[in-house]
Amino acid sequence: ASEADEVEKIGIGRTWDEIGKADIILHLLDASIGPTREDEQTFASFPENIPVIQVWNKIDLSGHKPSLDHIMGTTQVYLSTVPLTLPDNYTLTSLTAPATVTLGGSGLTWTETERVGAGSLSDATLSDATLSVVGQCYVTLKAEKDGSSRVWALQCSPVPLLGSADNPFPIDSLPDLTAFRDGVNSGTAFSYKHFTIPALAENTCFLQTADITMPTSSWTPTGTSDNPFKGTYDGGGHKVSGWTYSTIASGFFRYTEDATLKNLTVDNVRSGVRAALLYSMRGGTVDNCHATGSNAINGGLIYETSESGGACTILNSSNRNSFSSIQNPSDGSGLQSGSAGGILTLAGSTDVTIRNCHNYGNVTAKYMYYDSKCGGIMGGRKLNTTGNAANISHCTNSGNISNGSSDNPNAKVGGIVGSSATVSYCHNTGDVFGVGSVGGISGGTDAVTYSYNLGNVTFRSNAYSGHHACGVALGDVSNSFNAGKVVHNGMGHAIGVAGKKATNCFNVGDVCATNNTAYPIAEGTITSCYSVGRLSGRYITIGSDGNVDTTRVPSYSR
Repeated sequence: ASEADEVEKIGIGRTWDEIGKADIILHLLDASIGPTREDEQTFASFPENIPVIQVWNKIDLSGHKPSLDHIMGTTQVYLSTVPLTLPDNYTLTSLTAPATVTLGGSGLTWTETERVGAGSLSDATLSDATLSVVGQCYVTLKAEKDGSSRVWALQCSPVPLLGSADNPFPIDSLPDLTAFRDGVNSGTAFSYKHFTIPALAENTCFLQTADITMPTSSWTPTGTSDNPFKGTYDGGGHKVSGWTYSTIASGFFRYTEDATLKNLTVDNVRSGVRAALLYSMRGGTVDNCHATGSNAINGGLIYETSESGGACTILNSSNRNSFSSIQNPSDGSGLQSGSAGGILTLAGSTDVTIRNCHNYGNVTAKYMYYDSKCGGIMGGRKLNTTGNAANISHCTNSGNISNGSSDNPNAKVGGIVGSSATVSYCHNTGDVFGVGSVGGISGGTDAVTYSYNLGNVTFRSNAYSGHHACGVALGDVSNSFNAGKVVHNGMGHAIGVAGKKATNCFNVGDVCATNNTAYPIAEGTITSCYSVGRLSGRYITIGSDGNVDTTRVPSYSR
């Protein structure tokens, strides 16, 4: 044998050695001439414990169709070599759905030969030479021309379902907003941008992608009592502005149920309504929403949480409007129609959490009815409702808070809340001025902790001996302080910190009771507290069974 033959034998031997070490064997064959005796001998020589994939090339010359078979433990792959090309502007190896592709190629006829994973919501359709894909699927397409054909396996990977949190329906214009509003208010499934939206847009997400200026004519809000919005509306950091509402009991949304409203600013509303953003909240979340501009409204961000629905959560939101509550019992608010709150006016029976919210505007409960409440963050709970007190934390108020000039012993006004809320980690810097029960943080008797008041607190009526003015709150107060002046011009008491019990508190504000008693810290039990504010009043009293540091309580009689 020649030297070349010896080298070839060595090479062949080494090849078989490497084949014996392989994890898988790829055996390439020419389909145009069929399996030769040499092909069969080679295949028979492969180690039995190693899987083999036989790839048949040029099948278009053998009459065999492109396919994938498994024969006697061997995978058979049949490939075509017909020189068909695709247009440069797309690929058939993968697509991102939903997509529509015009299949090109002069004189080509396209057909679909197989589909895997497609269903009613995950589909691919081929009409003439146009392929439309929605959702995830695998499609086999065949191109034919002049008796020749070529097949491509197309994998379609979906973008998130349109209307989901990761791919919300866009709203970028007033026509879009109108279509969205009309669809929700219809109470039935509706068409939006050629898609069918579930009734009330339940579990469907929308994203506002531009600022929208509203019509100056009367605007009907989204959501009715029978057909509340049940989806997610993401303002995308944009605003809606400059419209007139069609009804007093209104907001940009009128009724929602277990919905989410977020990242939206409501600006320059043109007429008096109950709230800028939302009239009635039946469970759900409001997050990062704001009322700004010169809004001619009679309420803050949200008017009420309802008696039905789940827990209500209000986060990271603010009000910059100064407003007075509206007198109109005909809208169903009845004796509490004078209530007002910068973030929320009235809480219903369901649990309410307000966290990291801020009020910058002056809030006035202008008309006094039997149970009106007024606060920088929240007014109070609805009349004749039961449930846990709302929970307010990490909130601030810098606006002046006041209620009506008429005497009303049941009214409550506070820098953070009128009543019916536990308060923690909050502070007030605005002045609080009113009648009934008046507090720098709360006008109610619920607990307050880790909070402080810097604003002046003034009870302005000359009546009602049973109601007091307190630097912090009328209930139990702990780990808090007051630095504002507390004045009671009526028959009740002026109290530096708490109406009931004070623990680990101090007062540095002056306390003045024109016709009754001035208390430096609390009327009730006092533990580990001190006061350095000046006291003046008809009577001066330290408080009951407490341990105020009396050396630090200067007293000045009138």
